[in-house]
Amino acid sequence: MNSKQTYIDFILNEINNGNVRYNNVCALFCPTFGVTLQTFNKYWKAANRLYNELESAKKEAIIDSELTELKSKAKANLRLANKTLLRIIKKIDLVEEKAYDLTIGKIIVYYREPNPMEIIEAIKEYNRINGI
Repeated sequence: MNSKQTYIDFILNEINNGNVRYNNVCALFCPTFGVTLQTFNKYWKAANRLYNELESAKKEAIIDSELTELKSKAKANLRLANKTLLRIIKKIDLVEEKAYDLTIGKIIVYYREPNPMEIIEAIKEYNRINGI
C-alpha cells in the first residue's frame, strides 16, 4: 500500500471512529506521519470525498433493499386481494358482517353471501387492480 492510500485510510479510520473535527485529526495526523498542514489538507479533502461516496453507496444499498422488500410485500398483498375478489365474484367467499346484538349486549359476527352490488363492486375493483 502506498503512502497516499495510508494517509487517506488513517483519516477515514478517524472519521469512522467519530473523530470528525479537522483540528483533532490534524493534531494526530501531522505528527504521526511528519507531514505539513498543506499535505494534511490535501488528504483531508480526498478522505472526506471518499467517505461521502461510501456513505452514499451504503444509503443507496439500504434504500434498494427496502424497496425490494416493499415491492414483494405489495405483490403479496395484491395477490391476496385478487384471490379474495375472485372468490367474491364467484360467490365462493362469504362476506363477514358484524352487528351489535341488543339482547346479549355483544357484537356478533356472522357470514352471508355477497349481494349483487358487492359483486359488481368487487368486479370493478378487480378490473382496477389489474388495469382492465
